[in-house]
Amino acid sequence: MGNYWLAIIPARSGSKGIKDKNIQIINNKPLIAYALEAAKKSKYVSNYVVSTDSPVIAEFAIKYGTTIHGLRPGHLSTDTAKSIDVVRYEIETFEQREKKRLFAV
Repeated sequence: MGNYWLAIIPARSGSKGIKDKNIQIINNKPLIAYALEAAKKSKYVSNYVVSTDSPVIAEFAIKYGTTIHGLRPGHLSTDTAKSIDVVRYEIETFEQREKKRLFAV
């Protein structure tokens, strides 16, 4: 069996360049849908999470086939938040969920 990876799809609200870019419709789909479809199709990705602070983006992600386990904390959703901190948070959160799932009685 090969290596499999967790894909983290960052989708913060409050983009300054393009308002609500993650839910903007492009060719009849929101931008977030393209990232989700790519993660689902990848032979290297066994799990994926959408990291968002927005209930609206979360709804779009759910509509396109993912489960949202919670919204990203506010301190990781600012203009100055570092991507590496978001990645660490999502990996730690994923590992905690997996441990609970694997060791559930």
